Amino acid sequence: MKNCQVQNSRSPPLSSRFRKTDFGNHSSIVFIIKEERIMSTSAETISITKAEAEKTLKDCLFLGACKTEDADKYLSKESICEGISKYLIIKMPSTESQKALVREKDSIKAYLRMLAWSEEKAWKIAEENTKRDTKIVSLTKILFDDGFDEEDFLYVVTNKDKWLGASSALNLDTLRSFAEEHNTREIVLLPSSIHEMLIVPHPDTSIPYDSFVNEVNHSEVEPEERLTDRAYTIRF
Repeated sequence: MKNCQVQNSRSPPLSSRFRKTDFGNHSSIVFIIKEERIMSTSAETISITKAEAEKTLKDCLFLGACKTEDADKYLSKESICEGISKYLIIKMPSTESQKALVREKDSIKAYLRMLAWSEEKAWKIAEENTKRDTKIVSLTKILFDDGFDEEDFLYVVTNKDKWLGASSALNLDTLRSFAEEHNTREIVLLPSSIHEMLIVPHPDTSIPYDSFVNEVNHSEVEPEERLTDRAYTIRF
């Protein structure tokens, strides 16, 4: 990774720093994020023609994020964050109330064989689609009206439908652009769930970010939706 360093963010024992803000406790932050997300279900079987398959992959092939220990069942790669892998996923066109997806390794490979696509081509398209679909919003704007005058100390990074969007935070170009926009050469990335991550644009070394992630994971996030129990410091 050129001109970039990613490392585990080690921090002192849990403090009350976050609770001293007007944003409330950790649970309230995660609750709001959950409420913003569109809850979805998966389709078990999808029949599709070759022409439909090509259009689907061009438009609907994205990246997902998972714990590396769970990555074997997907067509996956290591990401910039140790312990988190990215994988190919097809999000089929669907309604807001129900979403269909394809992500098992054998199913993805079947699509690629049908179209005679290389894995390299699939990864390139998935990266481009994921980057284009990325949404970064201030937690202040989620919790309060736009007119609330408060420093934006935390941002949510996800995708436009807030579903399986944590992979949006695994793109170095996206993170570098965010850092430049906020006039910082160092950010902290907090794995919130497989649906989103949090970005701290101006990290404070007195804040126990690892403890924050661990506490939220084990109190607010379902086991199957957790990523790692650690934070990542990224320097540009």
